Amino acid sequence: MSMFSFDEQSGYVSLCEHPRDAGFPTTSSQLIELLEQSPYANYEYIDANIGKLFIPSSQYQSQSLVVAKAVDAQLEVKVDAKNMVVEASLTTARGGKIVSMDMAQEVLAEAGVIKGISLRALDTFLGQQFKQPPGAHYSAIVAHGRMPKEGTDAKFVRLCSTAQDRVLSPQATSGGKVDMRNLGAIITVKPGTPLMQRVPATPGEDGFTVFGDVMPAKSGKDLPLEPFEGTRIDPNNSNMLIADAKGVPVALPRGMRVDDVLCFHHVDVSTNAMSNLMAVSLSAVM
Repeated sequence: MSMFSFDEQSGYVSLCEHPRDAGFPTTSSQLIELLEQSPYANYEYIDANIGKLFIPSSQYQSQSLVVAKAVDAQLEVKVDAKNMVVEASLTTARGGKIVSMDMAQEVLAEAGVIKGISLRALDTFLGQQFKQPPGAHYSAIVAHGRMPKEGTDAKFVRLCSTAQDRVLSPQATSGGKVDMRNLGAIITVKPGTPLMQRVPATPGEDGFTVFGDVMPAKSGKDLPLEPFEGTRIDPNNSNMLIADAKGVPVALPRGMRVDDVLCFHHVDVSTNAMSNLMAVSLSAVM
């Protein structure tokens, strides 16, 4: 017959009989040893009651026989000052109930945490209850807010080489010599040639706190394509700039132009022979 009884409603473990009447145990150390060998070894011992049982008293029959109690696992959550990180802390059960996933989610909801909860992290965190000793305390991050992601500005991508890209350099002949009069072909385009593509700005992605507060993202600057002389917007694609004339493409900050005249301040050996389709304007002749 067990010398202990357990009340499931209150969670208390009591001696079935006072040690003085039973004649055993005779010391608090013996009682604790018996508890450690019982099914209630992991329960929380009530040291104050245990000690009183072995103090001589004529009123011993009025003393409490409760020597231990079942303690459920305890879960607390803490949100950082910026409302972006949630740390959960758990004290494992001592004979009582563990914290279930439903219970943990309820605690988070009561704390106002509704966004950024990692169910995987929470499940791993709760699983540690089966590995930690009774009454152990441990913590982990179980939810994160998200910072807003700023949008990108509109970008302008050149689709053809320009006069600025051309490096004027003498061309080697088949005999291995250098022809100072041949510096490579002049870059030209014809009507309809794609010149520049606009990549639209992005609006960005809003962030949020663990309480669900929105952190607005900053949108990128949405600048338009600018058609200049000899160019136009493609009627089938508002983000495409095409040539509207034959000539030499020239890159500008948010667009391009097509020149039908090549302008030189002087002419010498560094100036290439011109195509017969182009007019040439000279400021001075060396």
